[in-house]
Amino acid sequence: MPMRSIPFRVVCLLGMNDGVYPRQLAPLGFDLMSQKPMRGDRSRRDDDRYLFLEALISAQQTLYISYIGRSIQDNSERFPSVLVQELVDYIGQSHYLPGDETLTCDESETRVKAHITRLHTRMPFDAQNYQPGEQQSYAREWLPAASQSGKAHSDFVQPLPFTMPETLTLESLQRFWAHPVRAFFQMRLQVNFRSEESEIPDAEPFELEGLTPIST
Repeated sequence: MPMRSIPFRVVCLLGMNDGVYPRQLAPLGFDLMSQKPMRGDRSRRDDDRYLFLEALISAQQTLYISYIGRSIQDNSERFPSVLVQELVDYIGQSHYLPGDETLTCDESETRVKAHITRLHTRMPFDAQNYQPGEQQSYAREWLPAASQSGKAHSDFVQPLPFTMPETLTLESLQRFWAHPVRAFFQMRLQVNFRSEESEIPDAEPFELEGLTPIST
């Protein structure tokens, strides 16, 4: 909802990725207004643009905008929202850093964008986070991994101790022959997979309860 430009000292906008904001909602099949839009109809994308502008106006001291720059699945590059990109382009084209008066417009724009953009490491235990600087980390729990001074954990995958069963029933042998993997989990790992019956029964109960004749 609109904030009516209420002033805040710090405004943070998180997750401002392309395709996420402005929101892209699939139109409903029975929504005839989306099929034949007319002037004056409400647009969700226009509402999100207006909210983004209100957030900029409301920030009095600090405006923090972040987005995910790399995919966690394949490390492919991800781009910011078109609103964030337009804002960065506008700042780069309309401002310059002290001492860059003699640079060309493109060089000055590149330096301004680099000045207002900060690239964070993907991992909290990256060694760069513990170097003196503006992005220095003070998280003590990640320091051993960053300095490679921690102790490695023992291997999780270890062979199970083998014990020969004293007796083996015919039913257990049949279960192993029918489902070897399930029998291994049940007999060796002591893990049981029991699925609750959620299917609708074929026969419905038509018998009357004991209190039904009394109530009628």
